Amino acid sequence: MCAMVDADSIALEEDGCLKVAYRMYWLCYHIHTYKKTLVALVNGISMGGGAALMVLMKFSVVTEKTVFATPKASVEFHTDCGFSYLHSHLPGYLGEYLALTGARLNGKELVVAKWATHFVPSEEAEARKEGNGWIGSVLKSLKRSSPTALKITL
Repeated sequence: MCAMVDADSIALEEDGCLKVAYRMYWLCYHIHTYKKTLVALVNGISMGGGAALMVLMKFSVVTEKTVFATPKASVEFHTDCGFSYLHSHLPGYLGEYLALTGARLNGKELVVAKWATHFVPSEEAEARKEGNGWIGSVLKSLKRSSPTALKITL
């Protein structure tokens, strides 16, 4: 199971696994601490390393078509990309459940778990897809949430 990296390059390189792990954790850390606002627009599947990147963004916009999971939890002993930290900060026993089962969450569940900040119906997103007109309403709600961050970014 390898979606983000080339498995052959890991196997052939000396210290290949270490380099890949370092790069991924480095990227996650810098996304989380980046001074400018980053926005994730998720209208489909977000799993593993991609899911880790989405959760760390200041704003994550999801739809009902969003499927979020950490599948490594269901086939290995632990998740990667800092999910042990992220799972431990979820409400109740949700983090433990996701870490042990690798269960999937949809867009509305991500908003409730506070791993996504905004929910946009996919019909609205698809109807305004041409010219990205739908982003205007999302940017307005982001501006209400954090006007200073948006001003600095744009």
